[in-house]
Amino acid sequence: MQHFSCDICGKTLNPTGDLRYRVRMEVTVATEPGPLPIGDLDQDHLDEMAVMLEELEAGDTKLDLVPVSKTMVYDLCAPCHRKFLANPLGRDIIQKAQFSSN
Repeated sequence: MQHFSCDICGKTLNPTGDLRYRVRMEVTVATEPGPLPIGDLDQDHLDEMAVMLEELEAGDTKLDLVPVSKTMVYDLCAPCHRKFLANPLGRDIIQKAQFSSN
């Protein structure tokens, strides 16, 4: 028997009795690359790439790679599903924070 729990409140969800909602979220890059400058098309970048590869192999350079896209899946109970639909980005939580005037 599979075990399901709400990914927000942690409530155990019975797969045959409880209503369970599945939320799929996909985050992707939305920017379009700009046009290549004509000067870049005329240059041979092979030497630059060789230097970069040598630096990576030597450990001189660290790559901070960020995934281009990511898909996440969450299971929600009925009350958390309603709350999620009312405020999917959690903006109310951020706006309710009050700071002193010091």
